Order: sequence, then C-alpha cells, then structure tokens
Amino acid sequence: MDTFWAKHDGPDEWHPLVAHSADVAATLEMLLRYTRLGPRMARLLDQAELTTAQRQRLCVLAVLHDAGKVNP
Repeated sequence: MDTFWAKHDGPDEWHPLVAHSADVAATLEMLLRYTRLGPRMARLLDQAELTTAQRQRLCVLAVLHDAGKVNP
C-alpha cells in the first residue's frame, strides 16, 4: 500500500482516502438534494432552499472529516 487509506480490512482489502472522500462528498450532495436534509439545513439558515454554492461548501466540509487520517 503506497497511499493514504480510509478503510483497511486486510493486506488486499483497502479503500484509498481520495476515493473515500469522493464517496462522502457525492453521498452528502445526494442527501442534500433528494432528502429532507437539504430543506432542514436551509431552514436553519432561514432560507427556502440551499444554494448550489452552499451545498458545495457543505460537501467540502464533509470531505475534510477524515483529514486527521493523513496527519502525523
């Protein structure tokens, strides 16, 4: 293994951190668009719906949730 990993289940079973981060961002984007999560987050901001930029920013924050895995 020559890269950072997010999930490790053995020598041949692991998920790269970059791929995991992309999965996390894509999942959150779908949750914000197609479930009640988006409208609820918008309500916290006193808005009818989240803007595209707000959804994108939340996805960036979600990607950062595993940043500690690459820190020494």
